[in-house]
Amino acid sequence: YYLRTETVASFILISAAYSLLKHKFEKYIPSWTPIITLALAAICYLKSSSNASWVLSPFLLAFTVNHLNLTPEIFKNLLSFTPLKLLGIWSFSIYLWQQPLYIWGGQGYLTLLISIILGLTSFYLIENPSRKYLNSRW
Repeated sequence: YYLRTETVASFILISAAYSLLKHKFEKYIPSWTPIITLALAAICYLKSSSNASWVLSPFLLAFTVNHLNLTPEIFKNLLSFTPLKLLGIWSFSIYLWQQPLYIWGGQGYLTLLISIILGLTSFYLIENPSRKYLNSRW
């Protein structure tokens, strides 16, 4: 809430920059480390963690995402669980609808449910057909 869009976008750039350097460190990283950094990032988002969510978590998540290939097969299979994959595919569409609904005063489960319905509707009626059209042309 307190961060401006360009500041939040820098978190994505942290991961992109680290991906250029990760090959130097990969041979020293145990396979369980990305799982631990994911758990630590999740802890950062607890209310009691105060500013850790926007200070520490981007670095932990950048490390996690860039080293998921090192994790044990059972963890990779867990991430490949179909409902979890679908939630990942739909998440941006849901997020786009959740933002205005939350700003306009909606909070709680009803806002979440409406966000999911609108997000899935826009994903299947607008976003996915547009993506398929564009991908077939270029």
